Amino acid sequence: TATRRTALVSRDCPALVLRALRERGWEIRPCDEHDVGVHVGGNTLHWKLKRYFPSEMVGVEHGVNVNHFPHSQLITRKDSLHRQLSRLRVVYGAQVYWFAPLTFGLPHELGKFLAYCDSLKGEQPLWICKPARLSQGRDIYLLREPSQLKKCPTLSVVQRYIDDPHLVAGYKFDLRLYVLVTSLTPLRVYLYTDGLARFSTAPYDTADISNNFSHLTNCTINKKTDTGPHPVSELLGHGCGPKFSVSQLRAHLRNIGVDEAALWRRVRALIVLTLVSLLDGSEVSPLCFELFGFDVLLDAEMQPHLMEVNFSPSLGCDCDVDDQVKLPMLHSLLDTLERLDRIPRWQDRHDTNNAGACFECVFPFDDTAPPLATPQALKLTSLAATPRTPHNDSASEVRAIVNAVKRYLHP
Repeated sequence: TATRRTALVSRDCPALVLRALRERGWEIRPCDEHDVGVHVGGNTLHWKLKRYFPSEMVGVEHGVNVNHFPHSQLITRKDSLHRQLSRLRVVYGAQVYWFAPLTFGLPHELGKFLAYCDSLKGEQPLWICKPARLSQGRDIYLLREPSQLKKCPTLSVVQRYIDDPHLVAGYKFDLRLYVLVTSLTPLRVYLYTDGLARFSTAPYDTADISNNFSHLTNCTINKKTDTGPHPVSELLGHGCGPKFSVSQLRAHLRNIGVDEAALWRRVRALIVLTLVSLLDGSEVSPLCFELFGFDVLLDAEMQPHLMEVNFSPSLGCDCDVDDQVKLPMLHSLLDTLERLDRIPRWQDRHDTNNAGACFECVFPFDDTAPPLATPQALKLTSLAATPRTPHNDSASEVRAIVNAVKRYLHP
C-alpha cells in the first residue's frame, strides 16, 4: 500500500511546484499562513513563499517537513547579508571572505562610505546602490561619487561595482544557482548542477551608467526589451530572450579553455562560507529544508562574486528555458528529500530528468556517499527531542567548516 503523502501549500504557491508534486502523486491541500504545526496524517510537506516565524515551529511533529528555516532572512536580505559577511570577515579575514564586494549599509554606514570615498584621493570607482528589501532589479542604480546617491526612504546597500565582468559577445551576465540546504546542524548542502545564465540586453558599457539594460541582468527588467534571439545565441545556442541555462554557459566556457574544476571549487566554497551565517545557535527543527537562489557574477579573471541570496527564488515559468531547468530541479529536490528519508519514496517512479542535472552534495566536501547522502547519515528526530545548541558550540562548528573550506580550496 502506498504511503499517504499530503502537501499543504500556500495559496500563492508557484504553479511549477504544484505540477511537480502532482506528477509524483502528492495530495495537495491549501493552507493558511500559520498552519505549520498541522499534521494531517502520514507524511506532510508544508510549502509556502513567505518565511516561517520561530514561534510557528514550536511543537512541529515528526513527519512534518517545512520549506524554510526560521532565520533564513539573515542571508536573504541584502543589508543583513552584508552584516553577516562583514562579521565573518573580521573573524576569519579577507583572504577567506574574498567573494563579496565592498559594501556599506545605508543610512547607518553613510559616514563610513563618505570617509572611504575621501580616502581614494580622486579615484572614482563605480558603485551600485540597491534597496535592501526589494527584488527584481527595482530601484537599483549606478553612481560614480557620493553626491549621486539618491534619497531613499528604505534601507539600502551601496556596493563597489564589479566593473570588469566576464563578457560573452560583449554582454554581461550572472548566474542563478539553486542551493538546497537539508540540515544546519550538521550542515548539509546541495548544489543543482544546472541553473540560469541571465544576460543584459545592451552591450556592456561603463561610459553610460544610466543604462540599466547594459548593467543589470534581472530577467524582469531585460525581458522588456526582448526583440528576438539574443546575440549570444550564436555562441550558446537557443535561449529564451536574455535567459539561457547554466549548462549552455558551461559548455561555452569549456570551449574557450576555462578551468571549470577550479571555478566551481570556488563557487562551492562561496556557497558554504555564506551559509555558515545561519549557524547562530538558534533552535531549528531538523525537518526544515530550504531552496535558496544564489546570484553569482564572474569577473574577467573568472573569480566568482556573490551578488545576493534569494529567499523563495522565482519558480515562475514563462519560457522553455524555465521549464527545462526549474521543473527537473524541483523533481531533483524531492528526490533528495526522499533519499534522506525525509518524505516517502515515490512509488510510481518514472524519468522526470532527461537532462541529467541533479542536486550534488556540496558540503561536507569529503562526503563519500553516493550522489546523495544515505538515510543513515541523517537520522532525524522531532523538534521536542532536539536540544538547544549553545552559541559557543555554534562558533566551534563555524570554525570547523571554515577550516574545511580552506583545505578544500588549498589541498
